[in-house]
Amino acid sequence: MLIIAELERTVPSLTRWRAEGQRGVDWQVIEDELGTALPPDYRALGDAYPVLVFDDFLWVTVPSPGKESAFVSGVRETAETLQDLSDVDESHGYVPFPAEGGLLGWGSSLSGDQFYWQVNSKDPASWRVVVSGRNDDWWTFEGGAVEFLVAALSKSIALPGLPSSFPSDPPEVVGVEPR
Repeated sequence: MLIIAELERTVPSLTRWRAEGQRGVDWQVIEDELGTALPPDYRALGDAYPVLVFDDFLWVTVPSPGKESAFVSGVRETAETLQDLSDVDESHGYVPFPAEGGLLGWGSSLSGDQFYWQVNSKDPASWRVVVSGRNDDWWTFEGGAVEFLVAALSKSIALPGLPSSFPSDPPEVVGVEPR
């Protein structure tokens, strides 16, 4: 997929974490449990790579083969946290999926920032990214998760509320397989 190739060009050290073949994630289990398909760029990332950590800061959570239900549990925990923020009017009007236009988490930072898709269409390829910064900085990126990573890691977009030291030059990446 072209967008994965762009990410690999942006962060050349990423390729050392690439699986030799498809990782074997059962996307159908995940999508059945979540009640929605997931974006094709993200699925391609999850088929090729484990959980990725950029600059010891931004975690991109992808499912591990055979642990799809654990992945869904993590997504639901993120949704519960967002619901708690919504309940006390601290989510800037955002609500968790499955509410219409709700948010579905795909990443986080070690500083408490959250990265979501806004599920605003039946076509997951059109979902945009919403960032919830730890300092109450909420903003959107008009593209998907992998496109966001390319833009953020190439420093072609501003990253309101994220540390000025992120990303480094060049970004460091570590692949992590949950136990």
